[in-house]
Amino acid sequence: MSESNKKAVVEKVYITRGDNCYDSDGIKCDKAYGLVIEGKIHWIDQSFATLDELSSKLYGFGVSASGTAWGTIDENGRAVLEHRMTKIGKHHDDIFTSESFYMKASKRKACGSIWWEPAEIKAAYMNASAA
Repeated sequence: MSESNKKAVVEKVYITRGDNCYDSDGIKCDKAYGLVIEGKIHWIDQSFATLDELSSKLYGFGVSASGTAWGTIDENGRAVLEHRMTKIGKHHDDIFTSESFYMKASKRKACGSIWWEPAEIKAAYMNASAA
């Protein structure tokens, strides 16, 4: 695939249960999400509270979601919601430690961080028209 035609292919979506912060409605609001691209988890440097909020964030990565179901948006703007998000029930202190599977499976940036900005994912894996 040429550099100008590259497009992210999300293989899996991980979501966490959140840490210990709640919004004014009593909803945990610091949930994290990671996208598996090319076999590695790319943790996105954005938090979310509700699945509706997450759905709008995923759309920018070419993913359509409803509840915990998701699918890749095709060239016609449609998606078959054939996948389920993987919910991680562990506390963030257990997920984001050097010994955890989730850290070992993470793709690190050149600076060593596991946290990716959406624009960095788009630049690395998507063409400009998909951004």
